[in-house]
Parts: sequence; structure tokens; C-alpha cells
Amino acid sequence: MAAGRWREGYSRLVREISHVLVAKQARQEEVQVAWLDQLLKGSRVYIPPKSIKTRSPELEQHLETIRHQLASNEYERMVANIQPVSSTQLFTPADRQQLKELKSQLSAIVNVTVSMGAVGFAVWVWMGNLASDVGMRFLASFAGALAIGAIETFLYWRYVSNAKERDPARAARRAIPTTRRRESKKDR
Repeated sequence: MAAGRWREGYSRLVREISHVLVAKQARQEEVQVAWLDQLLKGSRVYIPPKSIKTRSPELEQHLETIRHQLASNEYERMVANIQPVSSTQLFTPADRQQLKELKSQLSAIVNVTVSMGAVGFAVWVWMGNLASDVGMRFLASFAGALAIGAIETFLYWRYVSNAKERDPARAARRAIPTTRRRESKKDR
């Protein structure tokens, strides 16, 4: 009977109980052997449900304005030190001159390669009418392609070296930009 009262009182009890109080209660009710499973039989762990907090619309609106302000401040901080750079400011005049030379060299290489391919193909077709041997056709077309490649390379090299010898001052002027001051009405 005492154990039944104990269980009913314990099941209604929600707060935490120390083992000292349990031992004291067991001595008062004269329980001979108190096993833990007997003491905890019928009990359960009580976890109170989480309360759902509702925010007021004014608070939500205020929080949204704060989020927006923080986002705009972060954006302003990120773009504060950025200065727009146009594509003409990326390279120095010497770099621009080197790029110009590189473009001309690449176009010359492409032109020579295309010319070699075209001459090789033309000789291949022409040799088809003269010789039926594939090896002879290939050898003639390859020799024609190499010959036109060597000729065009020599002509391009001669053109570039003559251009540099002819006007070295012009190349120096292109490499170092000069600034001219405009005359204002006061200077006249």
C-alpha cells in the first residue's frame, strides 16, 4: 500500500528528486529491499513541450529593415575601394606595343600556315593528273608547302627588320607617350 502511494505521488511529481530523498522515503515506509527498477517502475521522463513564440508584425518589420540596412552596409563596404578600370588603362604603352607586335606575329604565322596548306593541296591535286603514285604526290605537295613556307617566312622577316631599321624613332615615340598641354584662353 505504501509503495502504491509512493508511485502515485512520484508520477504526479514533475520536479527533480535527489537520491537522498528517495532513500529517506524508502526508510520511512519501511521498504526492505529497494531496487532501482522497482522505484522507477511506472515512471517516465517528462519534457515540457516547447512553447511557440510568435513575433508581432511590428517586430518582424523592424527586423526586416535592420536586415536590409545590414545588407546595404555590407555591399557599400565591399565596393567602397573599387575603382572602375577601363580596358585601355590595364596596359602600359609598352605593353600595348608588345601586344600589337604579338598580334602581327600570330597573324603572320596563321597566314604562312594557311598558305602552306593551300599550296600543298594545290600541288596534290595538280600531281593527281600527272602521277598516280601516292608517295610521289605526297612528296611533291610536301615540298611545295615547305618551299612556300620558307619563302613567306623570309619575306616576313625581311619586312620586319626593314621596318625597325627604317624608323627607330617612330617606335620609340610609340613606346613613350607624350602629353601635350592645351593652350587656354589665359595663355594666349
